[in-house]
Amino acid sequence: MQEARNRMADVGETFNFLKLPSDFQKAAWCARVDLLKEFLSNPLREEFLKQREPLLNFPVLHLVVFGAQRHVERSGPPGDYPQACQLLLEAGANVHARDCNGYTALHHATSHHAQLDLARLLLKHGADPNARNRFGNNALMEPVMLNNFEACKLLYDAGADPDLEDFDGFTPRKTGMSYPALQALFARRREGRSGGEARGDAPGTNGREGAGRKPRRPEDELGMIYCSLCERKMTPVEAKRCSGCHVRPYCSKECQRNDWKEHKLTCRKDSKPHEVVVTPVVPPGVMSSVPLSQFLEDMSRGSVAEISAKVMKADKFHTSTEETNAAYAQKGRYFVLKVQVGMNMQTLKPISSQPMMAYNNSRKFQCRIEPKDPGHKIIYDRIAADGVMGLKAYFNAYVNKQKKLVIVTSPVLPAQPW
Repeated sequence: MQEARNRMADVGETFNFLKLPSDFQKAAWCARVDLLKEFLSNPLREEFLKQREPLLNFPVLHLVVFGAQRHVERSGPPGDYPQACQLLLEAGANVHARDCNGYTALHHATSHHAQLDLARLLLKHGADPNARNRFGNNALMEPVMLNNFEACKLLYDAGADPDLEDFDGFTPRKTGMSYPALQALFARRREGRSGGEARGDAPGTNGREGAGRKPRRPEDELGMIYCSLCERKMTPVEAKRCSGCHVRPYCSKECQRNDWKEHKLTCRKDSKPHEVVVTPVVPPGVMSSVPLSQFLEDMSRGSVAEISAKVMKADKFHTSTEETNAAYAQKGRYFVLKVQVGMNMQTLKPISSQPMMAYNNSRKFQCRIEPKDPGHKIIYDRIAADGVMGLKAYFNAYVNKQKKLVIVTSPVLPAQPW
């Protein structure tokens, strides 16, 4: 299979459209709409549409996509690739046709040098985002490998399955585990929460609060939460929490007051059971980190030496000490905390006996939660039950006057793009 991959890569780099065997295929590659219309008005139209490029067995729609990706330089006006694609689809070009490696035109349109305008046309005409190539990959795998969020979002919204295994046992979700924005995308419709819990109701209330309210909509934006009363959209940082239970989110004091008649029935019951107090541990010296997603993206664009020099710059480091963490106690405010469990890098399975890393978006607050801490198991079990792949989760948190970290375990916040 690797030989097949290498062959496609080699041919893709050296492909010369002038060697295509027919003028119809050249017109498709260059998106010459005027010439394509002439060919498609010919009685032999169906024969033209069945033509294949001989090296990689490319159908005609593949040629349009490849031509768009390679920005063919030639004399005369530039081709209109979306119009050419639309013309061929309306003429009956097979949107499900595959090349020698089982790739559909949609696979290619969302891969390297993605052509999302063409991908939208292909999907509109019935392209299957879960069609599998010879390696078992659906169209979602390669844009995940490239960390192309817009291509992934387009495919995911069209029904691409992030949990579809290829023939090596990998899935798009696992492959993209180092890219928080993709993990937030894939978690968006699969949180499995009721509308009430997604807005901040404690689990198990079963609609006692939030009865008659709308469930979360599939078009909800990544990482956003909603006011418990008016459903105004906001980030977890913008949300105001009930001062009694620290659970239910509101957009304003007015909404909180207007909701109190209903919420007071369970407010105190929902309070302390969802707060876990842990001791934040900062190793001697300074904790510094560069986001893994940023590091991997940089690695894909440069050498190890270049990246090493780049990340050593001061502005690439996020530093945290006991003093900077303690400053959060003085602020006395909630912030969004990401907690990551230890992981076996070979099996991608969580390890309960390792410390957990906890930090905020800016990394100005960072610490470890040690396994001996009584709160470690509670947080670990909550992440295993409701976190992203059982490896990480996002919570509201604050630092109390005793400089302890207080983590609000319910609700687990929507996955954030960091």
